[in-house]
Amino acid sequence: MRDWGEVDAEAVSALYRTKAGTQTLRPIQAAALSEAPICGGLFLYGRVGCGKTLISALLAVAMGAKRALIVVPGKGKLVDKTIREFKELRLHWNIPRNIRIVSYEFLGRATNDGWLERNPCDVMICDEGHKLRDLDNCAAARKVQRYLLA
Repeated sequence: MRDWGEVDAEAVSALYRTKAGTQTLRPIQAAALSEAPICGGLFLYGRVGCGKTLISALLAVAMGAKRALIVVPGKGKLVDKTIREFKELRLHWNIPRNIRIVSYEFLGRATNDGWLERNPCDVMICDEGHKLRDLDNCAAARKVQRYLLA
């Protein structure tokens, strides 16, 4: 099992915090942001309240993304909530403004065929990524798979 105490959360926080920021990353957040670039990605199974939203926001920076995409569940409600949360987090953290946030439902719509190809990303962050496992019944899963294979 990983010992999160091995990571210097304050040192990692300093890499991402704004000058006026006062927050510090939790050890699991610091570890995720430190290891994702080394491993070429991240699969995080975290409990409610562990700080996944902040990890998602800062992964674009950690991975050196120029065009990051975050995919969230919900019919726009979680998209709006994520945008609001990022706005608040920007008071403390250097979260890029060029992150696109869309829902799985948005990607799955027939009217959005080819959206990923027209809006390429260099980092894709999938909140509730298990939603992409059902290729038979999930149009968004098929479109993401097609995009990644291309």
